[in-house]
Amino acid sequence: MPAPPAPLPPQNAPQNTPLNAPQPQSVVAPSSSRAPQLNQAKLNAVVTAVEEVNVEIREMKESSEKRDKVLYSVIKVLKARLSKAEAELLALKEDLGLDELEEEEDAEEGRQGAGSRASDPAGEQTREGMLRPTPAEIKHSEEVTKGAHIKLVINTAFKKLMGVTKLTGPELPVWPHGITEEDAAWPRDSHGGRNPLLRFKWNEPETSRTNDAGLKKVLMWIQASGRTAIPHAADDLDDALEYDLMQRVQYRWGYLRKEARKHERATVASRTAGGGRTSSPSVYDGDAVGGGGQSAEEDEGNAPAGCQDGSSGPNDGSNGNERAGGEAAPVPKAPSGTKRQILSSRAKGKAAQRSRKRVGSQYEDPKYDAAFLVNAMSDDEDDEDSPFVDRKATGYVSRAPGYRSQIVQELYDHIDACKDPHPDKDRAMVPRVRGSAKLDAAPPRANKLSSRIRAWQVNAAYLEDHPDWLVTGRVAASGKAWGDLEDPQEDEKPGKKKAGDTERARRKKIRRVENAADMAEAQAELERVAEGLDVDSLFGQQ
Repeated sequence: MPAPPAPLPPQNAPQNTPLNAPQPQSVVAPSSSRAPQLNQAKLNAVVTAVEEVNVEIREMKESSEKRDKVLYSVIKVLKARLSKAEAELLALKEDLGLDELEEEEDAEEGRQGAGSRASDPAGEQTREGMLRPTPAEIKHSEEVTKGAHIKLVINTAFKKLMGVTKLTGPELPVWPHGITEEDAAWPRDSHGGRNPLLRFKWNEPETSRTNDAGLKKVLMWIQASGRTAIPHAADDLDDALEYDLMQRVQYRWGYLRKEARKHERATVASRTAGGGRTSSPSVYDGDAVGGGGQSAEEDEGNAPAGCQDGSSGPNDGSNGNERAGGEAAPVPKAPSGTKRQILSSRAKGKAAQRSRKRVGSQYEDPKYDAAFLVNAMSDDEDDEDSPFVDRKATGYVSRAPGYRSQIVQELYDHIDACKDPHPDKDRAMVPRVRGSAKLDAAPPRANKLSSRIRAWQVNAAYLEDHPDWLVTGRVAASGKAWGDLEDPQEDEKPGKKKAGDTERARRKKIRRVENAADMAEAQAELERVAEGLDVDSLFGQQ
């Protein structure tokens, strides 16, 4: 029989384990405190990633803003270069004597017809994706554009865009100087007054920037609305090539220009011969354009602050008095044909008096010196309504140039209201009344910089319309005192010819462009914004 198994020890019975025997390892369950630590680590990683994205976004935003600034500066540089190039071109045209021609419309057509077509071959009539016109189509286009239907469409276009009912000299509107199409005072159409009417500068050629833009608007209207306005001209418009159509528009404009200038000359001649005064407002000395009311010295006791003694009065030898008996100055008349030499002499006296009056005023600063030049004075013409003594007028009508800036006007208003501290006893000042402004006047030419008016004295709108004034000796840059980067310099005189340098000696030199300071300023601004970086690299160009 097998031996019975040994009895099991009781569960709670102590086990006799040696002291040096290894103890069994207990199994411990994972602690629940490690889960929050893992979540925190994930959260930290997300926060770090978000911060990195924010840094990238901020860097991209800063880079984009920098590119915008650089791009804006590049545009300013390009505009300045374009303005300088246009001014140089106008100066070159004037120096070469490329004057506009004034010929009859029909004679002009006959003279230019064949030559113009030859200078613009048929291939230049086409646009990308369009078929080249055939010789037959070119000939037909020339014929239809000379027909009555096209002439009617062109006349209708000019009438609609200018807002007139007739295309005769008295009906043709003049250019509104001193304002732009964005101004509320610009003439607008009768359909809600939203669209600005078209205006031309009749004293400038068709190639001027203003007139060229206007003629293109006429062509666009014909192409867009001509068929609707004149339905029976639709077929001819379909057959007319753009080049021929533009030629007809230019021919018609040339005729209108001649009619407008003829009417202007006739109006001036009739006023001069027939007497009478214009309806322009009467104010003192002609120094305000479109101003009205009392002269500065007619308002006794109201001299502006800053005069040497703060006083003024009608009997101090100053410019302008009331008429006898306190009667207001009459409305001025048209030009009386005073000789230029006499006008210059009167301007010298007025400039000398204003120079005496500026002492002790805020305008004693040298930055205002150009306002006291003889060339800056308005013309003082004979007042035909005043008595004549020894065939000399006892009163003048002052007519300021239309290009005069507001800051100059305020300067003259202030100075003229001051008392003359040292009147010239040998040359008494003749009373003057303010006449209508000379809207088409240009600054006098001056060979020397010291006799040339400055840009700050010219209305910005006029200067924009006449950039050639800056390069033809009429207007100089304002200088550092007015915010320019440099002061204007005397025009460079051509040096003596060197032996063997015949080719260079033959070259015709033109005057330096005074608005070069604008280009230098724009270039300096670009370099400052770019901070030494290559502009092409900012836009990913290599």
